[in-house]
Amino acid sequence: MNSIHTTIAFALFSACFGTAIAQTTPTRMEEVRANIDKWVETRQLLAKTRSEWAADQETLRQSIALIEKEVKLIDDRIAQTQETASQADRDRLVLSEENERLSKAATVVQTVLADLERQTTHLAAGLPLPLQDRVMPLLKRIPNQPDQTRLSISERMQNIVGILSEVDKFNNAISLFTELRKNSADTEVQVKTLYVGLGVAFFADKNGEYGGVGVPSGGSWEWTSRPEIASDIARAIAIYENTETAQFVKLPATVK
Repeated sequence: MNSIHTTIAFALFSACFGTAIAQTTPTRMEEVRANIDKWVETRQLLAKTRSEWAADQETLRQSIALIEKEVKLIDDRIAQTQETASQADRDRLVLSEENERLSKAATVVQTVLADLERQTTHLAAGLPLPLQDRVMPLLKRIPNQPDQTRLSISERMQNIVGILSEVDKFNNAISLFTELRKNSADTEVQVKTLYVGLGVAFFADKNGEYGGVGVPSGGSWEWTSRPEIASDIARAIAIYENTETAQFVKLPATVK
């Protein structure tokens, strides 16, 4: 369309100035031709510029569309990151609250545990010596200063459970140990002691001449010499060791 307009304009221009050109001097004629050439060149340059602008405009439009797409992707990523950060903040808050709850619970447990350790240590002091020797490795692990120990709560609890387990095992069994005990002459005599749980114990020497009974009393064991039943105690010990035939043996049992 622009080309048609240009052609018509050029034709009209030629028609209007045709006669004048014919009557113009050669010098004037050259000037007119030069002006016409410049006008045509200008029109051509304008048409080229318009064409290039149209191409540049399409390229620019595509670039804008691409940039808008990139901006949308960035916005989506930012939104996703913010959502992830928000979830992380929520998770962190939950963990913080849980940690605080566990910390408070641990404080309560440590208080109770320290009391259990004191009670267990006190209990161990009144156990028979053979049982004390058995639980001594665990007793040594009980901290003297619970608030400054490096042992974990589980490790401390395992100590108490281990000691009480050994005590319970001893209390539900009959156990025989070789011990030294002082007689009426204040002389140490080797005896065998038969513990019936933690309720009562009987001891006698190998000849069945020196013997007696032991019972727990006031956080320790009280031993009483009973030479009149020493032979019966020795017989009971022999039956326990399977060196004599099983039979009923009457022994006194006074639990305090």
